[in-house]
Amino acid sequence: MNISQKIKQLQARLAQAETARNELVSKSVAEDRALTEDEVTQYNDFGAELDAGAKELERLQTVEKSIAAQAVAVPKTEAAVKVPGAHVEVKSNAPKGSTFTRFAMLQVKAQGNLALVKDLAAVHYKDDDKLNSFVKAAVSAGNSNVSAWAGALIYPQDYMADFIELLYPQTVLGRLTLRKVPFNVTIAGQTGGTSVSWVGEANPAPVTSAAFNRINLGHTKIAAISVLSDELIRFSDPAAEALVQADLLKAASKGLDLTFLGTGAAVASVSPAGLLNGIAAVPASGTSPLNLIADVQAVLAPFIAANYDMTSAVFVMSPALALAIGSLRNALGGKYFPNLGMQGGVLEGVNVITSNNCPAGQIVLLIQDEIYLSEDAAPQIDISREASIVMDTAPGSASSAPVSMFQNGMAAVKIVQMINWQNRRTLAAGVITGAAYVSDMVTTS
Repeated sequence: MNISQKIKQLQARLAQAETARNELVSKSVAEDRALTEDEVTQYNDFGAELDAGAKELERLQTVEKSIAAQAVAVPKTEAAVKVPGAHVEVKSNAPKGSTFTRFAMLQVKAQGNLALVKDLAAVHYKDDDKLNSFVKAAVSAGNSNVSAWAGALIYPQDYMADFIELLYPQTVLGRLTLRKVPFNVTIAGQTGGTSVSWVGEANPAPVTSAAFNRINLGHTKIAAISVLSDELIRFSDPAAEALVQADLLKAASKGLDLTFLGTGAAVASVSPAGLLNGIAAVPASGTSPLNLIADVQAVLAPFIAANYDMTSAVFVMSPALALAIGSLRNALGGKYFPNLGMQGGVLEGVNVITSNNCPAGQIVLLIQDEIYLSEDAAPQIDISREASIVMDTAPGSASSAPVSMFQNGMAAVKIVQMINWQNRRTLAAGVITGAAYVSDMVTTS
């Protein structure tokens, strides 16, 4: 043990003794009585231990400072020093997600020709080893030209990982801890419990039955298209790369969250149901902070009554609503919910995460342990300059005319993610609607 470790050990022991001494006195005060003889003895013992420890701590800190002052700097040498068994690891300082974004931009510029992508990467991103290694591997696979140019580029390599790492923190789905299961695997779940009874000697035991269900998560996918202009996709400007990346992230994250937190029904082999599908909402009972507390209790009540494990419960709301609730004050000006803000926090003992993709005026309750999730490790990317795109969020029913990418000097980038989710049991989510709470603080003019 060195001096620094001894100091930390002593500080921990002194903090423990001080806490025990304070609790001793606080207990007597709470019980409205004087210290007993035994408690006085303990108090004095704690005091003596703290005094002696403080003197020892001062000596150790003095010696530590003296040793540090006497330390001699290691002189610089021109010759390299070799340390057996050591190695130097060089990491790229490029932002997360940049490899994915750069590859997409290179594909657009090269019109799908991987050989040309390889040359462009060597010129414009010569220091990005991850990107260049991936491009070289794709070319050496024996296909230097992507078939049909608008076809999918499906290379589940490491270059996707940093994009996923950047994408998921921006989604509600990515910040939850759900039950991960593979695609196309049937899971048997128990929806009803068994019961037990006391049985007398020589009496028959009652027979009870449990209720089970079977869950199978098939392949479903979400796709988002981002349209970029030729002027934006320039390699010499880092700002352009950031804009492209932001556009791709926004397209992918918003689509996931709007479905996940929505009320839409499942469409077989197309999309999963929103977690609020078929859920009876709890309308806000009023606008005061006490109404909010009552509403929170009401939305939690069915889960508590069903004996759910509430340790995985989480509220989701917009940053604006979280800020408004965290700012609620009583008549004396004190905050009702001081641990809640725009970045999330805690509301009535339940963790809160915030997202602009959460519908306005809603507080969504999710029981994370009651939701199954299946997902692919990496998205697929399709790129086209020749396609005609219906520029609408609902292209199937849109009346607007398609826009030609070639004619308008634009490129379309489509991200496809295989993902599916389903409730473990019928009840996995709840929601408070019409949330518009205000302070009951009295103001004077």
